[in-house]
Amino acid sequence: MQVKVCGLTTSENIESILSLGVDYVGLIFYPPSKRYVGDGDLAAWLTAHESLFADVKKVGVFVNAEVDYILNCVHDYQLDYVQLHGDESPGYCQELQLLWSVSTLRRAALVKAFSVTPDFDFSTTAPYAPTCEFFIFDTGGR
Repeated sequence: MQVKVCGLTTSENIESILSLGVDYVGLIFYPPSKRYVGDGDLAAWLTAHESLFADVKKVGVFVNAEVDYILNCVHDYQLDYVQLHGDESPGYCQELQLLWSVSTLRRAALVKAFSVTPDFDFSTTAPYAPTCEFFIFDTGGR
């Protein structure tokens, strides 16, 4: 089993969680969230402490974000994964993959989250399969 702890906002939170042997740490890049990472102070700390993340992947969680914002956050926070939690289309995912494939920008793997309701149609995930490393299914809370 792999473990991801999400919503971390301070270096103290992250150091505490890393000591537990988690596989992923999640940072929220959605300004309305109470767990939003805020300004860039954490980015500098993450870069300075990259050695703490030898076996731990950094995940940025985004909701309907502009592509440029995601690209900048992947670079600034040295993200390994971009988790899309909004209404992003398969074309949006393809655009990110294309930009990473034709540039020297830091790349991240894509993860798409889907809100599962009693009438959820799992076939809606198929168009995302070529660009997303894996999916997350949740109850829809942001």
